[in-house]
Amino acid sequence: MFALIVGASAVLSGVIELQWRNLHRRLEQMPPQRKEVLQQLDPEIRYAQTPKGRYLSARVATWVGSLWVSWAAIPWIVVPIFAYQGLVSRRPNIWIGVLLGIVGFACAWSWWSVNVTLWRRWAARRGVDLDELQWRREGASILWPKGHFLEPTEIGNVIDRVRQRKA
Repeated sequence: MFALIVGASAVLSGVIELQWRNLHRRLEQMPPQRKEVLQQLDPEIRYAQTPKGRYLSARVATWVGSLWVSWAAIPWIVVPIFAYQGLVSRRPNIWIGVLLGIVGFACAWSWWSVNVTLWRRWAARRGVDLDELQWRREGASILWPKGHFLEPTEIGNVIDRVRQRKA
């Protein structure tokens, strides 16, 4: 089942990539005035063209973030539960499974909190447009939207708040 989900995700990602390239090609053929109007209306069109001279695009940085932050957090959630079920040959205790699920979730959230900050700084050092990166990572479910009540759980935001209090 997991392989089916990963395969479907890969196919969907391929289709989205083809659509994005088609959009990019069509934008290149548009007159500049029309392109400017469309860029004001939609962030997808605004960010469809990476400015020349950039070391890394926000799209590539978002893919890296998905692997680095989101996909790497999945084992933190499932491994404790599966390890417990594998180690206990008899019928496992449901409460221990629930406790391990909560511990796994807390570990995954901690992983996300630290690594999303590291990933954001990694992308900034490579010249990625931070506004575009914010827009893309919200769409990829890597980050909470600006102003969301869970946004402060990112360790980078916690560190910034502590620095502001000391200043």
